[in-house]
Amino acid sequence: MEHPKEVSKVSKDQQQVNDVKNIMTENIDEVEKLLSRGEGSPQLVDNTDMLRDLANEFRRQAARQVKREMWLQNMKVMIIVLGTIITLILVIILSICHSFKCT
Repeated sequence: MEHPKEVSKVSKDQQQVNDVKNIMTENIDEVEKLLSRGEGSPQLVDNTDMLRDLANEFRRQAARQVKREMWLQNMKVMIIVLGTIITLILVIILSICHSFKCT
């Protein structure tokens, strides 16, 4: 079960990623148009390559961060479930022992 605060944070992060991706895609498209018209320069090509590398690095880092957050959330749920199960087992054992006067 996801908390509304976490859902909104993930949604916000996803929207930021999409915004950056759209801006970078538009920039790359503009550069490609300039290059196709022959208005490019070596510096423009270098900048395009650098921008593409930065976009790839951003994507990798964002993916790692989302994976890490989801793993942490899953671990919290597993700990809660495990704690609940252990508590139930202890309650059952103690109630059985109390009924049979275990010592």
